[in-house]
Amino acid sequence: NMTLHIDSRKIEILKKITLLTSEKDIADLERYLEQLQFRHRFKEVFKPMRDTISVEQLRKEQNYKGIDKQELDNLIDAINIEEPYEDLLSMLD
Repeated sequence: NMTLHIDSRKIEILKKITLLTSEKDIADLERYLEQLQFRHRFKEVFKPMRDTISVEQLRKEQNYKGIDKQELDNLIDAINIEEPYEDLLSMLD
């Protein structure tokens, strides 16, 4: 029985904990347990990082439809930027 096996392992861990005498060891253990609980609580939020991903995969996952050209032109007109984009980029440095 899997539950019985896990329970017996928990008991063994508890025995080891009761033998701890160092305040630092107990604090480290508490911190580790808090981190473990945090990870379990937010496991859906924090996904493991992938080594590689293509732009196409990102588009598909994010359901990216692209930018509407007319909407972009309207935004540019509304902002009324007159400087060449090279000048704007140089301001970022």
